[in-house]
Amino acid sequence: MIIYDLEILLRENDEYNLDQRTFNSSVSVPFSRYLVDRSEEMRIDLICRSIYGNIDNIGFLMYYNNIDNPLNIKAGDIINYPSEDLIGLFKIAADERTSKEFLNGLNRGNKVDPNRTEYNNIENNPTFNSRPVEQVIDRNGVIVIGNRE
Repeated sequence: MIIYDLEILLRENDEYNLDQRTFNSSVSVPFSRYLVDRSEEMRIDLICRSIYGNIDNIGFLMYYNNIDNPLNIKAGDIINYPSEDLIGLFKIAADERTSKEFLNGLNRGNKVDPNRTEYNNIENNPTFNSRPVEQVIDRNGVIVIGNRE
């Protein structure tokens, strides 16, 4: 079995660099729908074999259908798939897969979250006390947790 994603990923110190993209999401092609049978629950390999006649496109089917865990596939689910000859349009060539260029190109915006700003303010940060206090105290046999006197 050839897993396209693993074949083209760069390795760093014998470990895969998972920050790299392997498929392009901006491709629009016609697709068909496949109804998952009860015998194929949690079996993306069987689904791929039913659709394409092989298991070489498992990674693509998972990508195309936003499946992060194939064990969540149940009978009655619909799997969208393009014809096998169109899958190549989605594949990113080795020279186009660099993560820095992709991540730098994302439109993240520059909004400031006021809640985060308030949280980071030392005076309001619940994990920092300007004057340390006991977290657990005994008041005449009554245990008090998180004393804020």
